[in-house]
Amino acid sequence: MDQALTVIAQEASAIEVLQQRQVAALDVGHDIGVIKTADFFSAVADKIRVETFLRLKEGKKYKDLLVKDAGGNVRACGDLSEFCELALGASYTKLAEEAQNYQLLGKGLFERAEQIGLKREDYRALRALPDDEQKLVQLTLAEAGDRESVADLIHELADRHAQERAALRKDLEDAQADLKAKDKVLADKSEQLDAARAKIERRAVMPEAEREKDFEQSLNDTTLEVIGAMQKLRGPLAAVSEEFADVPEGLLAACGGALSRVLAELEIIARTYGLALALPFDDDLGGA
Repeated sequence: MDQALTVIAQEASAIEVLQQRQVAALDVGHDIGVIKTADFFSAVADKIRVETFLRLKEGKKYKDLLVKDAGGNVRACGDLSEFCELALGASYTKLAEEAQNYQLLGKGLFERAEQIGLKREDYRALRALPDDEQKLVQLTLAEAGDRESVADLIHELADRHAQERAALRKDLEDAQADLKAKDKVLADKSEQLDAARAKIERRAVMPEAEREKDFEQSLNDTTLEVIGAMQKLRGPLAAVSEEFADVPEGLLAACGGALSRVLAELEIIARTYGLALALPFDDDLGGA
């Protein structure tokens, strides 16, 4: 008998716990319903507020309406911005931006967007998209059940355009850099031509002995520039020497060929101007 009473008491306790959980669940469900209802009416209120703003802006009807200011005085508004603050409970800037969203989406889709909770950054990214992609977002908005699917699409399209704009900016910067480099080359050439003309004009009035010294100086200066440029050959030749203890025959021939081309160019210059080309290296190497 005691055991039976214990079982009955346990079952009664379990039932009571279930009832308490059910009541709690009903309370939460009620709260969720209240929230959803509030969200719905908030979206509707936002739509009505924007529509009111557009009507007032278009017809300037706010001048005929009285409002109560912060000091409790009832008076006419001086401008639409003041009316927005006092009567519509939002700034002119905020309502103007919401009006852009409303005009972009239309009455039905704007209300839908407000209901699913599109955010300010979503709207801004949407307005920046091309017309055809805005239409795609509008189709998605009409069918979507949540903000995420719509917002993901908007920002995916926006990111793609941002990347395209970045690539275009890079191309433009590269083109500007190339143009600047070409301009510098042209400017350098122009300076060189001017300097050459000045030198010719200067030599034309020089005494012969002075002109001879000037030519010698020019030849020496140019020779030093050429020798300096030829020092660049030492780099790859030194690298080959350091890399190979026994330089392969083909690579050795390539190194000799590089120097031969330089000597050949010197020989062509000597023949062109009837000059003797003296190469004292053989005697130096032989005596070494």
